[in-house]
Amino acid sequence: MLIDPIRGGAYLAAMRENVRPGAVVADIGAGPGVLGVYAATLGARRVFLIDPDATVYAGAGLASENGVADRVELIRARSTEVELPELADVIVSDLRGVMPFYGHHLAAAADMRARLLALGGVCIPRRDVVMTALVEDDALYARTVNAWSKLPVAVAHESFTRLLANRWHRTRASEQQLLSPPSHFVTLDYDQPSPPVGARWETTATRDGTAHGFLLWFDAELTPTIAFSNAPSAPAALYGQAFFPLSPPIAVRRGQRLMLDVRAVLSGDDYAWSWSATAEDGATVRHSTLLGIPLHRDALAQRSARYVPRRSSDAEIVLAILQAVDGHVSLGDLATMLSERFSDRFPTPERALHYVSQLEDYWAR
Repeated sequence: MLIDPIRGGAYLAAMRENVRPGAVVADIGAGPGVLGVYAATLGARRVFLIDPDATVYAGAGLASENGVADRVELIRARSTEVELPELADVIVSDLRGVMPFYGHHLAAAADMRARLLALGGVCIPRRDVVMTALVEDDALYARTVNAWSKLPVAVAHESFTRLLANRWHRTRASEQQLLSPPSHFVTLDYDQPSPPVGARWETTATRDGTAHGFLLWFDAELTPTIAFSNAPSAPAALYGQAFFPLSPPIAVRRGQRLMLDVRAVLSGDDYAWSWSATAEDGATVRHSTLLGIPLHRDALAQRSARYVPRRSSDAEIVLAILQAVDGHVSLGDLATMLSERFSDRFPTPERALHYVSQLEDYWAR
């Protein structure tokens, strides 16, 4: 992400603009910690690299070779689980995916400002303005919604096509493929509570063509003077855009109006989307990512409040481990216990040790 000249250059410039000698900096979602280490080279007195993934440990070597290891601290955890010993003057983060609506990004952004930022401190980015436009892209539609049409034998596959038409797909479109002017979808001002994710708007075709769907992208404001965009009209950034199909595609004439309605709600660790498009004649196509999930009555039954579960063999193994962990038992001891009690699964203590060493999310740090 840092070698992307659009995103990387903007973030590095924002750090140069805001990090002062003696500052405390938190790099959240740090990955290998490039931005945080860069802050230390700019004179930051103390830098926290925070990320739940093990890639954060790569930051130790990066800090060392840049001569700032004494000022950089690695914290492997989610930012919402962290209490910093010192509040940050600058917090930098990029927890987006193709869109800012990625996992628990919005909640994490609000939490870091409320709990981890010093009075008068700066958070990077400041806001994302999410935009949208109709798009014409035959090739994209063919490799997403109609991908199963390439089967080398004649097998009915409408059910697969329906699944793919109810999912959004990552793409990289050009400005020439747009069929309507960009429209505002929602503004995410990270200094304010997050608004509902949804909008209803009317758009007008700028030329004759086929609306295969619409795009969502964001214009990012990192600071009042530094910004970048993943819009089709902007230089290509690594994010690309999100493509929401319309099935069937809608043929449009220049000047023809379409009404679009798009909504999203956070469900678990991801967003559930619904979208529709209505033409002037009242014809409407409707989509939902719920319909993009392969569902079966047996799987649904297991999510019912009436379902009575039984422990699987994997659950028995995890239960045995958790019952044995008391703050004194080593991983080697756990491995020996597992190889004795579950010898069919772990014929050697080494196999068991490999297994328990992967359960680090269960251990308190």
